[in-house]
Amino acid sequence: MKNFVTLLLLAFLASCSNQETVVTGEEILLEIPEDENAPAVLMVNLIDAPADYDKVLVDIIDVQVNVSTEEEEDSVGGWQSLENFDPGLIDLLKLTGGNSEFLGSMQLPTGRINQIRLVLGENNSLHIGEEVFPLDTPSSMQSGLKVLVHQDIVQGVVYDLTIDFDAAKSIVQAGNSGQYNLKPVLRTSMNAGEVILRGQITPDNTKTVVYAVSENMDTLSTFANNGEYYFNLEQTGTYSIIAVPAGDTGFEQVTLDQISIVNGQNTATTINF
Repeated sequence: MKNFVTLLLLAFLASCSNQETVVTGEEILLEIPEDENAPAVLMVNLIDAPADYDKVLVDIIDVQVNVSTEEEEDSVGGWQSLENFDPGLIDLLKLTGGNSEFLGSMQLPTGRINQIRLVLGENNSLHIGEEVFPLDTPSSMQSGLKVLVHQDIVQGVVYDLTIDFDAAKSIVQAGNSGQYNLKPVLRTSMNAGEVILRGQITPDNTKTVVYAVSENMDTLSTFANNGEYYFNLEQTGTYSIIAVPAGDTGFEQVTLDQISIVNGQNTATTINF
């Protein structure tokens, strides 16, 4: 997985007022009128609590969301995979202390999210010192690890769904065999804030870390995913946005100063490298 995120904060796309600014470097080129028909967006992140192991690698091959409008119905047609999910191994023990893994996002119709499920592959392992133990999963979980969500979806809102994969409680020793099984324990939390800063990076395949720095020098950071980034800000005020491309891209850092964030507004920037 490529998108290891120090702190990914996502939130509410308020429909009452939008302000969008397109920038190249620090020069403001264009203001775009508000869009009252912005779709709902779901952003999914993975976290963990500390565990007394060296590594816990889980092989996540798909992340699916049930977005059917029937509250209790687990219909096949209601399951959709995240649009930009990157399958691969994740070390759960790196996702502690405020760190998280961005799994992906998707646009949602108005309605209701009922469940989310992680589909695991076979390459799960536990590392203790120099020893590596394969982690078997129950056959009943081959269709995915389902977690109830039950969240109404409103147009124009960005929903931040966090999955807590509890490594310490999920690893069970198999009797006296010296082997271990993986019996995942998952919890979810859903947040939707009221102060949103979103943006677009072009070219959209540019590997970029984006920082939002407040007047008090409080700093948040996230990776641009397919050229998009979101911040759920805890306070209004004036921010600087700093976009730092990967060294192998050949692009220079871009800074946008004096971005005014107002409660109830959806403020967006597009940064062209």
